Amino acid sequence: MKALVDAIMGRRVTLGRVVTLRLVARNDMRAVEQIVREVMRFLDDQARPSEDWQLRFALCLRETVYNAVMHGNQNRRDASVDIEAQWHPDSRRAVLVVRDGGRGFDWKSALESERTQGADRVRGRGLVILAEMTEQVDVGSGEVRFTLSLPPPADGPA
Repeated sequence: MKALVDAIMGRRVTLGRVVTLRLVARNDMRAVEQIVREVMRFLDDQARPSEDWQLRFALCLRETVYNAVMHGNQNRRDASVDIEAQWHPDSRRAVLVVRDGGRGFDWKSALESERTQGADRVRGRGLVILAEMTEQVDVGSGEVRFTLSLPPPADGPA
């Protein structure tokens, strides 16, 4: 069976000592867990984050990729999801960028709407998770793009 994550473009050091992992995956729900494993392995190799930090980051990653497949790419089999995980060793921060074929949306209005619906909401779980568990969320125009930055573990190596 062909791997669901089609291309790992590699880990590389870029200007400013940012280490980057890029993945391109078919738009398939079965790829989500494989993407999470690859990104978390990359971050563990770079930073050795705490278990709590890993759980938070993996949850945000999973929700973001799931939303890219289901909403951004509207579950189209011919689409793909681009994932870029960055480790910034000087500031000890991780940034995640997920790109899909979506048109974008007013995510702040959508988040407010989801929060007012409370436990009765059917959709919007991902937005609430990202807003509550990350330092920054950005959605670009023309495509859905989430950038996640989580603090490093306080007890981790410098």
